[in-house]
This record gives sequence, C-alpha cells and structure tokens, in this order.
Amino acid sequence: MWGKDVAFIVLRPQRYTKEFVDASDSLSICVLPESFRKEYSYLGSVSGRDEDKIAKAGLTVVHADEVPYFEEANTVLICRKLYAQPYDPKCFTVDGIDEKWYENDYHTMYICEVEKVLIKK
Repeated sequence: MWGKDVAFIVLRPQRYTKEFVDASDSLSICVLPESFRKEYSYLGSVSGRDEDKIAKAGLTVVHADEVPYFEEANTVLICRKLYAQPYDPKCFTVDGIDEKWYENDYHTMYICEVEKVLIKK
C-alpha cells in the first residue's frame, strides 16, 4: 500500500492497548511460538489496566529503536503508523455484522508500515 510493506491491525476503543498505540508513532506486532498458546489466551482475556498481565504471562519486554516488543516472540514487526480510522457501520458489506458483533464500540483500523522484521533463530 502506497509503495510500502504494511500490516493492518484493528483494536476496539475499550482496549488498554489502544491507548498505547494512539500515543505513539510506532508499535510492534509480535508472533509468539505455539508453545505460548495459553499465554495468548490469558493476554486476550485480562486487561492490563487491572493487573500486570505481561509479567503474569511470563513475558519480557525489550526494545528495538525504542519500540517495545516481547523477547519471547519468534517474529516481530517493528512498524510506524500511517493511517487510523474507526470502522463505519455503513461500510459493512454483509448484513448482521453490526448487530452481532458491535454495541457502538467499533474497531479502529490502523495501517502500519513495516520498518524492520526481527526473526529469532
């Protein structure tokens, strides 16, 4: 997109992660090994507002170019935000998505330029 390698992410407005993404020009997308399936589930079910879920999941935060990521990840995309827009329910092309999945808490979509890829060997 726009001559760049990009990644798309979406976040609901109530997610604590969204506050961090909105406050910074850069972010990381981390892919943990399959052995972290239990941790993935935990991270998705508990808010970082309520507890230090990163520490409880046994993950270690490190930085690349001042962008935080998880040391345990086997692949990390270091990205720069290019675009952000909340979903518009008028743009859904399939009936029922709005009623089934949303209560006026539409995801925000971010398009991010992939600036660096870190791969653990």
